[in-house]
Amino acid sequence: MAERQRTRPDPGYLGAVVTAPAADLVPSVESIVATPGLGAFLPLIAYGAKVTDPRTRLRDVLSPAALRLLPALRSECLGALSARYAGLTGDGLVRPDYLAEPHFARFLAANSVGSRPAGGPVLLLQGDADQAIPAAITDRVAAGLCRTGSVVDYRTFPGLGHDTIPGVVTGIDDGAADQLLAWVADRFAGRAAGSTCAERRNQP
Repeated sequence: MAERQRTRPDPGYLGAVVTAPAADLVPSVESIVATPGLGAFLPLIAYGAKVTDPRTRLRDVLSPAALRLLPALRSECLGALSARYAGLTGDGLVRPDYLAEPHFARFLAANSVGSRPAGGPVLLLQGDADQAIPAAITDRVAAGLCRTGSVVDYRTFPGLGHDTIPGVVTGIDDGAADQLLAWVADRFAGRAAGSTCAERRNQP
């Protein structure tokens, strides 16, 4: 959406708020595959690729065990799917060369963002305790956006995770809500958006 504003602007567009995004899908998928407990996300992404392009060969992406559980994607919520796929990770979840399936690879590339300039300011928020989308991935996305000349205000938050799990971890949306809302209010008030690009470029 933010990138599209450069070529197809919407009247009244003021900017974008992005929280711990799966913006660069290849490293995001690799992280999901390697992290225990996140197995359900990969079949959801792969199924999305199949719906987008029916030529996508899921048998070349998912392991036999992951394929057997695939029918549950049509009827179960994320919590139930996460429980089903909880024990699958690494080669237990995907084929060893899963990123080489050409239609899946094209899907990941087509749905990755951050390499083209945004058509307005971007507030990018990331928790350093996020296991679903690690901070290192979002660091690279922020740097890529800055290289395009985009106005990026990138803020990281100690101890915040991807989602709030009561009694365990606070997610980025909850933990950074006050700053998020203040940024949005500034846009509606007509105040100029700040950028952290130069500041981060000068960091050792």
